[in-house]
Amino acid sequence: MNAINVARDVLKEAFSSKFIIGLFVIIALFLLGLIFSLDLDVVDGALAGGRLFGKSARGDGAAVPVEAVLRPAFQALAWVTFYGGLLFGIVATADIAPRLLQPGRVEALLALPVRRAELVVGIYLGVAAICALGTSVAVGGVALVLFFKAEMVTVAPVAGAAMAMVGFCAIYAVMLAVGTVFRSAALSAGSGMGIYFLGIAISEKQTMLMWTSNKLVRTILDVVTTPVPNFRALADVGATVAAGEPIAFAATLPLIGGALAFAAFGVVIACVVVQSRDY
Repeated sequence: MNAINVARDVLKEAFSSKFIIGLFVIIALFLLGLIFSLDLDVVDGALAGGRLFGKSARGDGAAVPVEAVLRPAFQALAWVTFYGGLLFGIVATADIAPRLLQPGRVEALLALPVRRAELVVGIYLGVAAICALGTSVAVGGVALVLFFKAEMVTVAPVAGAAMAMVGFCAIYAVMLAVGTVFRSAALSAGSGMGIYFLGIAISEKQTMLMWTSNKLVRTILDVVTTPVPNFRALADVGATVAAGEPIAFAATLPLIGGALAFAAFGVVIACVVVQSRDY
């Protein structure tokens, strides 16, 4: 329960941050752009005419289901939500843990009936809640726009947002661990960016291993990169669902499970660091 109280305090403090305000401004501008760029004439679930981002939304003029016409847009939306959401999340939340763990502030928090592990978990849950709130607002806004403009209900916005949440949980676990060690917002953001780009590059792991013929270096690279979540694969899962295509659960579930396990390990490391500190 104390961890929930810490998470609530993190949320309260976040709403006074310019980055969080900027997040909602960007979401609002994106939704306004989508409202004015999407002009569709839908009759009985089929597209009778319209324009999408200034281009005709009809192919050969034949009546086609609106879902089929918007499928490429749904995929693009899932990718933008994933990659853009992660980048903004890294920047917006980089200073939260270092700020709460600064000398003077952390002693005041620990003077309350809060265990050190509860403090770390509370910070993590609070940041995850910020990410969930931002994605929920964006997803809800897009869903409403599609409902009123295209007369349809789709899981397309949810798919990219869900994968973005999984990816951000893994990234922020690393940022939290680094923040507890160095208490630096810059290093926290840098570690988040490093995992972000490494998680994208990991999809070309075999190509990376071919860069060197040294077996020791190849082994080290293989061991170091194996636990890192494959963010490109996560983004593709969201895009696949957004396009209405079937996904391979046998490959998807280990992908998501691995990312969440990576996140849990990062939080455990942060807890160990805080427990060992002499505050």
